[in-house]
Amino acid sequence: MSARLANGLCGAAAKAGVAHQLARVGSMTTLFFVNEPVVDWPSASRCDTAKFGRWFWSMLESGIYFPCSQFEALFVSAAHTEADIDATIDAAGKALAET
Repeated sequence: MSARLANGLCGAAAKAGVAHQLARVGSMTTLFFVNEPVVDWPSASRCDTAKFGRWFWSMLESGIYFPCSQFEALFVSAAHTEADIDATIDAAGKALAET
């Protein structure tokens, strides 16, 4: 499920033309708004936090709660269904198109 979400978020960001990187380890995922790989604090600090903030609030308005900082990870759990993941990807695509 985590891979499905990660692939969907990357696809939605690419479709919206939004520079992004996604870090994922198991069920933990973080979406960064930046062109270069995020591997440490210096590379993470170059991310577009204002864009992340706009995206976060748009997602929240759609009923999808992500961590409020791109320096935190979200977790996919056994409670999440394929429908939940699909709804999240759909909301992310709309939010990314607006940011």
